Amino acid sequence: MDTRQKIMTEAVKLFSECGYHATTVDDIARAAEVAKGTVYWHFASKEELFKGLLKEMFTRYLDEILKFRKGGGPVLEQLEKILELRIVLIRDHQPVTEMIMSRGGEGMSRESSERFLRWRHRHQEIITELMREGKAQGDLQIDAPEVAAIAFVGVGNELILSQQIHRPDLTRELMNLLTGGIARQPAKANDARWE
Repeated sequence: MDTRQKIMTEAVKLFSECGYHATTVDDIARAAEVAKGTVYWHFASKEELFKGLLKEMFTRYLDEILKFRKGGGPVLEQLEKILELRIVLIRDHQPVTEMIMSRGGEGMSRESSERFLRWRHRHQEIITELMREGKAQGDLQIDAPEVAAIAFVGVGNELILSQQIHRPDLTRELMNLLTGGIARQPAKANDARWE
């Protein structure tokens, strides 16, 4: 692992354990076993380091999604691939994703917060587009692609906060849930329980 990556890895751990504000550049340098100047050589500030973490995480994730989206393929396979990528992102960066989700982005500057919101919006657009495509092709039985996309993304958000992220068959289990639902028989629109 190169020095920059080591600094980022240790910063993620400290931000998660102590919070962004309580973590100092001295703490990060000590944990990464480098001089404080070395941290500043790679990052102009703690905020720049945090922005670098977010950018690395989310850019890589969106790039992967867009790469296989261009290749096309069945909608359900694309949804499964996105879900797998999301699980890997969460597992690989669990401390920082937990920090963002559970602490509401505590410590994020306005710029980092806006960057995260732009990433989230773009992610939601991609999923909504895929849901519309699946509905149009008859692959998905959904009335509102936007709502289906919110539910799909929401599953990932809840995974961040749960301890279920390390289940070995998580992608398969979630795809079964998302494609088959939880009821033995689909509820009818005029069912009195839903009125």
